[in-house]
Amino acid sequence: MNQTASRSQNLSIRGIRHQFGDHLVLKNIDLDIQAGEVICLAGPSGCGKSTLLRLIAGLERVQAGELQIQQQLIATGQTHLPPEARGIGMVFQDFALFPHISILENVAFGLGHLPRADRQQRAMAMLERVHLANRAKDYPHVLSGGQQQRIALARALAPEPGILLLDEPFSNLDVRLRHRIRQETLGLLKATGTTSILVTHDPDEAMFMADRIALMSDGHILQTGTPETLYRRPANAFAAEFFGDINALQSQVVNRQVQTPFGPLDAKHLKEGGYADILIRPEAIKPAEVAEQSPLTCQAKVIDTHMLGATTSVSVQPDNVPSPLQMQVANTVHLQAGESIALVLDASGAFVFDRPTNLAG
Repeated sequence: MNQTASRSQNLSIRGIRHQFGDHLVLKNIDLDIQAGEVICLAGPSGCGKSTLLRLIAGLERVQAGELQIQQQLIATGQTHLPPEARGIGMVFQDFALFPHISILENVAFGLGHLPRADRQQRAMAMLERVHLANRAKDYPHVLSGGQQQRIALARALAPEPGILLLDEPFSNLDVRLRHRIRQETLGLLKATGTTSILVTHDPDEAMFMADRIALMSDGHILQTGTPETLYRRPANAFAAEFFGDINALQSQVVNRQVQTPFGPLDAKHLKEGGYADILIRPEAIKPAEVAEQSPLTCQAKVIDTHMLGATTSVSVQPDNVPSPLQMQVANTVHLQAGESIALVLDASGAFVFDRPTNLAG
């Protein structure tokens, strides 16, 4: 199988609107996906990401807007290139393997355009890529969930599609298996150079798999960027909360600052006198004795601790704060419930956003 990105294709999404009955599911979606890129459409259930994937695949007709592959129109409100003519492969959430034919025949299913001998050779080559060549004669029902997922991926990649779509492909796997299968899948996608669009509601999965993430909510794309960008520079409170735990505080903007238990944070981008949401990542709060010097400090009491493997979650109660804050530290930092400690805040892990007027106070 070709291991370069020469067959990979780019995709342009422009002004896509889609509704079911009176419910507007997608609202003016614009997105450019580059050849060879792995992009994740991430967001909560019902945000429109799977509908967008079905429109790209051709399983739903475009109502408004347009889709282009390699600068060629494939779908508009008046044009609909059928799915089989788009050069797109798809891995479904339930894998959708054919139970009545062998693993080898499943992988060869989309290769009807090739002579029989070439079909067999291509299918076996893909089985070798996913380390299941020794199961070629078996039927899907005798395979584990992880093996079935790898067969579904091999079948989708065997025709060398220009674009591969993956709809929640790991959600049916148990947690311990999921991480290994993700690694194997990402390795194969990168080795083949396949343009890939993955739908997921799992932020960890999006961060692990994606070159870029398009974060969706209520039919909109709220922010697009690398995993690091979305985690370290979220565009709004929703993005900050979606990609990690946060401590939520509120404050009024006074003298272009907001107050926290650690001291003031800059709020020059907000309206003077308005209200702000302050979101602080647990790992941005550190015991002073193990942290770099910072002007943002406070005294607190340790409420309780919970070891989580490599890290420990610590509940701390700063002075003059009604609710505890959550702090995450390395498991080599030993704290005891009841002890008083000095804390510092790494301001790069604190985000200040405008608070909607109807929530103020």
